[in-house]
Amino acid sequence: MQELRCTDARGEYRKFIIRRGVSPYDKRGIPFMQVHAGQEYLLAYDESDRCVGVIWRHFESRPAAANGQAEICFFDNFTVEFGKWHRMFYGGRQGGARITYEELEKIVCERGEFVYTGYIR
Repeated sequence: MQELRCTDARGEYRKFIIRRGVSPYDKRGIPFMQVHAGQEYLLAYDESDRCVGVIWRHFESRPAAANGQAEICFFDNFTVEFGKWHRMFYGGRQGGARITYEELEKIVCERGEFVYTGYIR
Protein backbone atom coordinates (compact mmCIF):
# COMPACT_ATOMS: atom_id res chain seq x y z
CA MET A 1 0.00 0.00 0.00
CA GLN A 2 1.47 3.34 -1.05
CA GLU A 3 1.21 6.31 1.28
CA LEU A 4 -0.24 9.46 -0.26
CA ARG A 5 1.74 12.65 0.35
CA CYS A 6 1.37 16.25 -0.74
CA THR A 7 4.39 18.25 -1.76
CA ASP A 8 3.47 20.71 0.96
CA ALA A 9 3.07 18.61 4.12
CA ARG A 10 1.31 21.32 6.10
CA GLY A 11 -2.30 20.50 6.85
CA GLU A 12 -1.44 16.85 7.56
CA TYR A 13 -0.55 14.77 10.57
CA ARG A 14 3.20 14.15 10.52
CA LYS A 15 5.27 11.91 12.76
CA PHE A 16 8.45 13.18 14.41
CA ILE A 17 10.92 11.36 16.64
CA ILE A 18 12.39 13.55 19.37
CA ARG A 19 15.91 12.60 20.51
CA ARG A 20 18.80 14.30 22.26
CA GLY A 21 21.65 15.15 19.90
CA VAL A 22 24.02 17.69 18.41
CA SER A 23 22.89 19.90 15.52
CA PRO A 24 23.64 18.41 12.09
CA TYR A 25 25.73 20.20 9.46
CA ASP A 26 24.68 21.46 6.05
CA LYS A 27 26.38 20.49 2.78
CA ARG A 28 29.04 23.16 3.33
CA GLY A 29 29.95 21.82 6.78
CA ILE A 30 28.19 24.58 8.73
CA PRO A 31 26.01 23.51 11.69
CA PHE A 32 22.30 24.36 11.35
CA MET A 33 22.50 25.88 14.86
CA GLN A 34 25.75 27.82 14.73
CA VAL A 35 25.09 29.64 18.01
CA HIS A 36 24.93 26.36 19.94
CA ALA A 37 27.30 24.28 17.78
CA GLY A 38 28.53 21.18 19.57
CA GLN A 39 25.91 21.35 22.34
CA GLU A 40 23.26 18.65 22.80
CA TYR A 41 19.60 19.61 22.48
CA LEU A 42 16.31 17.89 21.89
CA LEU A 43 16.09 17.51 18.10
CA ALA A 44 13.16 16.56 15.86
CA TYR A 45 13.63 13.90 13.18
CA ASP A 46 11.03 13.15 10.50
CA GLU A 47 9.96 9.69 9.29
CA SER A 48 12.94 9.60 6.91
CA ASP A 49 15.29 10.19 9.88
CA ARG A 50 16.20 13.69 8.66
CA CYS A 51 16.99 16.09 11.49
CA VAL A 52 14.43 18.80 10.68
CA GLY A 53 14.42 21.02 13.76
CA VAL A 54 15.20 21.70 17.38
CA ILE A 55 12.86 21.70 20.38
CA TRP A 56 12.70 25.01 22.26
CA ARG A 57 11.05 26.04 25.50
CA HIS A 58 8.54 28.81 24.76
CA PHE A 59 9.27 31.94 26.75
CA GLU A 60 7.88 35.44 26.62
CA SER A 61 8.78 38.23 29.04
CA ARG A 62 5.10 38.83 29.72
CA PRO A 63 3.02 36.12 31.41
CA ALA A 64 1.67 33.80 28.71
CA ALA A 65 -0.12 30.45 28.82
CA ALA A 66 2.44 29.01 26.38
CA ASN A 67 5.46 29.79 28.60
CA GLY A 68 7.33 26.56 29.34
CA GLN A 69 5.68 24.73 26.44
CA ALA A 70 7.71 22.60 24.02
CA GLU A 71 7.82 23.86 20.43
CA ILE A 72 9.54 22.56 17.32
CA CYS A 73 11.56 25.24 15.55
CA PHE A 74 12.18 23.86 12.07
CA PHE A 75 15.54 24.54 10.44
CA ASP A 76 15.45 27.06 7.58
CA ASN A 77 15.79 24.46 4.82
CA PHE A 78 12.61 22.68 6.07
CA THR A 79 10.31 25.71 6.53
CA VAL A 80 8.68 25.30 3.10
CA GLU A 81 7.73 21.75 4.08
CA PHE A 82 6.77 22.26 7.73
CA GLY A 83 6.59 25.98 8.48
CA LYS A 84 8.81 27.77 11.01
CA TRP A 85 7.32 26.80 14.40
CA HIS A 86 5.02 24.12 15.73
CA ARG A 87 3.63 24.14 19.27
CA MET A 88 3.42 20.60 20.65
CA PHE A 89 0.14 19.23 22.06
CA TYR A 90 -0.86 15.82 23.41
CA GLY A 91 -3.02 14.36 20.67
CA GLY A 92 -1.11 16.42 18.12
CA ARG A 93 -3.80 19.06 17.63
CA GLN A 94 -4.24 22.51 19.12
CA GLY A 95 -6.88 22.36 21.81
CA GLY A 96 -5.32 19.37 23.57
CA ALA A 97 -3.08 19.72 26.60
CA ARG A 98 0.23 21.36 25.85
CA ILE A 99 3.42 19.34 26.20
CA THR A 100 5.79 21.15 28.50
CA TYR A 101 9.50 21.20 27.75
CA GLU A 102 10.29 19.65 31.15
CA GLU A 103 7.89 16.72 30.54
CA LEU A 104 9.35 16.11 27.11
CA GLU A 105 12.92 16.29 28.35
CA LYS A 106 12.12 13.79 31.14
CA ILE A 107 10.47 11.34 28.71
CA VAL A 108 13.40 11.51 26.26
CA CYS A 109 15.88 11.06 29.12
CA GLU A 110 14.02 7.95 30.38
CA ARG A 111 13.14 6.32 27.03
CA GLY A 112 15.81 7.67 24.70
CA GLU A 113 13.21 9.13 22.34
CA PHE A 114 9.63 10.34 22.08
CA VAL A 115 7.41 9.76 19.06
CA TYR A 116 5.23 12.79 18.39
CA THR A 117 2.48 12.92 15.79
CA GLY A 118 1.31 16.44 15.16
CA TYR A 119 -1.04 18.27 12.84
CA ILE A 120 1.25 20.55 10.85
CA ARG A 121 -0.60 23.43 9.20
